[in-house]
Amino acid sequence: MPLYSLLTRIPRSFYIAAALTLYLLLLWMGGHQSTVDHLPGRADFSKVYHLVFYSGWCCLAWLSLRRPGIAAAVALTVLAGAGDEFHQYFLPFREARLSDVLIDGCAALAGALSMHALRRRAMALEKSRIR
Repeated sequence: MPLYSLLTRIPRSFYIAAALTLYLLLLWMGGHQSTVDHLPGRADFSKVYHLVFYSGWCCLAWLSLRRPGIAAAVALTVLAGAGDEFHQYFLPFREARLSDVLIDGCAALAGALSMHALRRRAMALEKSRIR
C-alpha cells in the first residue's frame, strides 16, 4: 500500500491536533529562550531548523485539509511562519526576520510538492490496479 494511502487512513483531526500542538510548542519554547544559540550547530545551520520544521508542518497542514492543494498548504504554512516571526518581534533578545518567512515559504513549497507527488504516485498505482 502506498505511503500516501496509509497517511490518509489516519483521521484529519489527528493531523490538525499535531500541527497545532507543534506550532504552540514552537511559540512556547521560543518565548522561554532568550536565544536559540544552545541548539547544536546554530551558527552553521540556523536556517536548516526552519526548513525542517516548516516543511514537516506543511505536510501536516496538507493532511489536515479536506481538499489538499499546494497553494492552500503553502499559504497556511507561510501564515504560521509569519505568526512565529511576529511573536519573536515582541521577545527580548529575539528579532523578526522577513528572510525567515521566505525560508519558511520555500520549506512549505518543498513539503507541499512532496505531498503532491506522493498523492499522484498513489493515484497512479491505484489506477494501474484497476486496469
